[in-house]
Amino acid sequence: MSQFDLKRRRVIQAVGAVGAGLLLPGVAPAVIASVQDRPKMADGVQSGDVFGDKAIVWSRSDRPSRMVVEWDTRSMFTQPRRVVSALADQRTDFTARVELSGLPVDQAIFYRVSFEDAQTGVASEPWFG
Repeated sequence: MSQFDLKRRRVIQAVGAVGAGLLLPGVAPAVIASVQDRPKMADGVQSGDVFGDKAIVWSRSDRPSRMVVEWDTRSMFTQPRRVVSALADQRTDFTARVELSGLPVDQAIFYRVSFEDAQTGVASEPWFG
């Protein structure tokens, strides 16, 4: 292989890398939020009041936010259903609850809960159940 072929190969690789980089900005967030900027669930998550195909999930955040519950019958969440609560703020002591409906009978249900900050949209770390 000649010196020219190696340089040409490096140029092609560099152009490919730059092209791929231009396609990614819509995929990856520009800034990753720090731990302090994320809502917190210091009290964990509660679930219960299971009746037929329904159940209640509730939790408390440390700031105005919306609780997001995703549930699935598979632990890998290959086809999750998403339910978003009303705003949890000072009036509710930052507590939110959602009713999950349409749950399949006699199957294990896996869920993950997070809060999205009402102002920034930054999400908390998920809590799995």
